[in-house]
Amino acid sequence: MAFPFDRTYKLLADEDPRGAITRVAGIPLPPEAQIETLDRELNLERQHVDQIYRVQMPGRIFILHFEALTYYRSDWGEAQLDYAVGIGRKYRLPIRTHLVLFQRKGTPEAINPHVVNDLEDLTQHLNVRIVRLWERPAAEVLADNSVALYPWTALMDATPDEQREAARRIRASGRESLEMHMALLGALRYGSRSSFLERIGSMFLTKEILRDSPMWQEIEDEARTEGLAKGLAEGRAEGRAEGRAEGRAEGERRALAMILTRRFGLLPSHIEARISSASLETLERWINQAVVAKSLEASLD
Repeated sequence: MAFPFDRTYKLLADEDPRGAITRVAGIPLPPEAQIETLDRELNLERQHVDQIYRVQMPGRIFILHFEALTYYRSDWGEAQLDYAVGIGRKYRLPIRTHLVLFQRKGTPEAINPHVVNDLEDLTQHLNVRIVRLWERPAAEVLADNSVALYPWTALMDATPDEQREAARRIRASGRESLEMHMALLGALRYGSRSSFLERIGSMFLTKEILRDSPMWQEIEDEARTEGLAKGLAEGRAEGRAEGRAEGRAEGERRALAMILTRRFGLLPSHIEARISSASLETLERWINQAVVAKSLEASLD
């Protein structure tokens, strides 16, 4: 998955595993089922899955495995098979593997859920259950009293009224991080954060909330490690506008470069040049675009 959506997916799923499985993904489990979140790391090569659970029911124990795609990739099957093999080696239990798709755009109507890897004397088969979030009814999430599930309504089959109600409940909970997650997922589906917030009639995501989010804190921590925190700190401080603004702009340049590098790899020289010469206002706009854009070029439109 693309940063920061992988962080959002894992944080929300970790907070309410049963709800993420039954309400969001629509996987039926009886009330007596016991769910344990397992270690995502599979081997010494640091192969990590998105989400993995051990489910125990009367007379049966098995693994539920989930991989999520922000944007559909035709080569998903090879990775899904590799993950399933690694899970089988580590836990030695039956596996039910799922592919969670975040958005309809770019996703084929028909997806072959049967993955085959034929190596002559060795043939591997995997049956994958496909979860299309835009087909999952948001009403099931709203019927649950778990606030951690409400951000998912941004990606689910929901009316504007249902999404507004989810946003209202999040606001009432005081969970600003969930506001950030819902706005982030809504921006993914509807093209921009402003489009999504206009749809639900709520401008609950302020810049202060973004600054306090885990994603931004990670950016600042890395900047501090590299000796760049001074620019970020000076940018926030009150005082002489000229010197402080330059310090803030430098911090924004570093933060933008980190986001783009995480998402799209090493930056070409012409992109670095554009970032170096951009104004503070432009940098702030590009940062907002960078977390949801589908390409490096689109991030700097």
